Amino acid sequence: MSYKLIILFLGLSFSGFVGHFVVRFLNTRLRGYLNLEKKHSAKLTATLGVLERVIYSSCILAGENFYTYAGIFFGLKIAQRLIVFSKIDSPEKLEDVGQRTNVYFICNIVSLAFGIVSGIIIRYLWSYEPK
Repeated sequence: MSYKLIILFLGLSFSGFVGHFVVRFLNTRLRGYLNLEKKHSAKLTATLGVLERVIYSSCILAGENFYTYAGIFFGLKIAQRLIVFSKIDSPEKLEDVGQRTNVYFICNIVSLAFGIVSGIIIRYLWSYEPK
């Protein structure tokens, strides 16, 4: 039984922290590709990203009834960004924020995929019984 707790801990850590570095790398590369200046992100952005992937993985582990919670959480993040995007009135600012929103969406989709795949891998390893 203790190996299952180790699998759970390592799997959720992988989902949260390795996923953070993958998404951060992608975010940096996309912003560089689009020539977007680096702006200061909110202080808890990295923490939220780690917790987000852990939530996605945990929802996969918890089963079908919890998939909805992951979808709702993902939808709220996207809706929040769209609300900010819809309040912009300057065409110059709209283009900049539009590019940043595209990067935001891409990184969130990768984060969601990372959390889901990690959850599937954890579930598979969890069901494995050593001989």
